Amino acid sequence: MKKVFRTSAALLMAATLAGCGSTATPEATTAASTTAAATEAAAENGGITGEFSGTGKGFEGDVTVTLNLKDSALESAEITGDKETPNVGGKAIEKIMAEMNEHHTVNVDSVSGATYTSKGIEEALAAALAAAGMSKSDFPEIEKAAATTIEKETDLLIIGGGGAGLTCGNAALNSGLKNVTILEKMSYTGGATSNAGGIDAGLSKLQEEVGLTGDSVQLIHDDIMASGEGHNEDLVWIMAENQGKTLDWLRDTEKVPFNDRYGSDFPEHTVQRFFVCDGGMSNAMEILTNNFTKKGGDLELETKAEELITDDEGKVIGVVATDADGNTINWKADAVVIATGGYGANAEMISEKKGDLQYAVFYGVKSSMGDGQKMGEKVGAKMLNMGYAKMYPNGISKGEDTIDGYATPMPTLTTVNTTGAFFVNKDSKRFVDETLAFADIKNATTKQPDEIMYIVMDQTGYDTWSEMVSTNTSAVGNISMEQQEEFFNSDSDHPTFARGTLKEAAEKAGLDPEALEAELKKWNETVESGKDAEFGRKALTKFDENSTVYIIEQRLRFATTLGGFDITKNFEAQKEDGTVIPGLYAIGEVTAGCNGTEAIPGSMAAWAVTSGYTCGQYLGEMLAK
Repeated sequence: MKKVFRTSAALLMAATLAGCGSTATPEATTAASTTAAATEAAAENGGITGEFSGTGKGFEGDVTVTLNLKDSALESAEITGDKETPNVGGKAIEKIMAEMNEHHTVNVDSVSGATYTSKGIEEALAAALAAAGMSKSDFPEIEKAAATTIEKETDLLIIGGGGAGLTCGNAALNSGLKNVTILEKMSYTGGATSNAGGIDAGLSKLQEEVGLTGDSVQLIHDDIMASGEGHNEDLVWIMAENQGKTLDWLRDTEKVPFNDRYGSDFPEHTVQRFFVCDGGMSNAMEILTNNFTKKGGDLELETKAEELITDDEGKVIGVVATDADGNTINWKADAVVIATGGYGANAEMISEKKGDLQYAVFYGVKSSMGDGQKMGEKVGAKMLNMGYAKMYPNGISKGEDTIDGYATPMPTLTTVNTTGAFFVNKDSKRFVDETLAFADIKNATTKQPDEIMYIVMDQTGYDTWSEMVSTNTSAVGNISMEQQEEFFNSDSDHPTFARGTLKEAAEKAGLDPEALEAELKKWNETVESGKDAEFGRKALTKFDENSTVYIIEQRLRFATTLGGFDITKNFEAQKEDGTVIPGLYAIGEVTAGCNGTEAIPGSMAAWAVTSGYTCGQYLGEMLAK
């Protein structure tokens, strides 16, 4: 097989594009059939020439690969997938297409973290090659240079390019520090903050601009402290005093377009203080990424920190990292900041911690593997609140394990408010007013067997729910009609999607049919009486007993974890004995204490950017001296 030498170490890819069971698009099939004779003749005269396309199923829609071939060589490739998540799948498409066109081969790697998009490209490529009558073996491989060990230095080394890391890096550069490096193991930045709905920013200029008055540092502090336990009050005060200043900095200095408040009120906020970014938080992260590099910051993508380097006295002086080409890089720095996020995607760490997490669906970013916590523990850092996450109800698993799932809060809330749908536990018993706030539903679910509930719907209820989830624009909330059908037709109970007569649906869902029938009759009697004496639900609609019955699981869900480093008010990592680890700092989700064991809405992303901004200012000024 021919080989092409990889000339640019900056082209950062990771997985293989190989597929099976794919089909070409109608256009590709037509092209293949109508040019079959010409292709055969072309092959005899030196190779296959023409344009060949195929489609595959990406994360949210179809992905198409089009190959422009001349004499069996790749002239150019085009990959499209308009419905893929811009900052993940979209970036994967850009990178894979760029490498195909630079090296004129289909044998390139997919992008780490973009699993579903990569599989879609894999399927589409296989279909396009089939239409051309070729295979991957007909194209050259890209040969990588031999891996080596590299020594590098910087002033401030930040591990993690999410909301905390990006704000820290930009703030440090703004403070006069010249050499700031961010290591990001994925091929894109943003982390969990990209998926956030917005941030809390009490006492910001924007809060006053939109007419939200009466807030104070004390109220912000008290609202945070009122939720959960296990707070580090020093960090809560930092959050209360600086979240507004952070948003002002993001808008005025970094030109991030925060221009409005969130559309709904949150009871956890005494004064509403949740604000949204135009284009979403992924847009905010892209702007901060561009700002960082324009200021001269060094952004090393697909470079994974493996272990911290310490001197003989225990001071952290750097990190050992591995880049996309397999090179080992020994980074030395005056200060190291860990901003690697949580551990929700790490099934092993979740099983170790047990608690509510073992039953919950994780719908966060796949990079949340607990890398920072594990590195910190190896140098003696103390961890707190490791069994806790920001938990919500209305999650649905995607498969046998729950380290991947959907979030369906609004479709479920709408369905129980407007139809005869109701919740039951594994004993087929109602246990809560289904229309309560999410926190109340979550708390009630945690008390049920295996911390799971089921939404029981008639045809009207299911039509409402199904339409809303199939048209949901959220990457984690969309379940297409086709995917719903797959779940209903599957023999697996992960996820539980059951329908049929009451008896058929109950049996498939693992519920007692007689107990469920009794509960349904009890519900309709409650509706007829006009009063839910047991739980106080006000929205009462009769369930159609002659309808097809639909039963769908509703698990606890989380996207961010609350456990991590025990840090000082200067973000220094601490040991069990309360002494600090010199040279080591931590910010964002990788830390514990600011949000305790139960974060209020908007507080996780707010802590990411507030701690990043505050720490970046502090270290930038300190190290620039």
